[in-house]
Amino acid sequence: MNKKLWVSVLILVIVIGGFYSFMKFNPPLEISTLASSENHKSVVVGLAIKGFVK
Repeated sequence: MNKKLWVSVLILVIVIGGFYSFMKFNPPLEISTLASSENHKSVVVGLAIKGFVK
């Protein structure tokens, strides 16, 4: 029983780590600044949804 628990925990850690790595290196949302004023009080920010498929 104890061995099954450790295998389950190991698989869960691998799945969570894989999902985190995938989202870190392939973010579905891209954020960029398009323009700002001279005093930096107004900023135009561009958002693009890239999705999971390139």
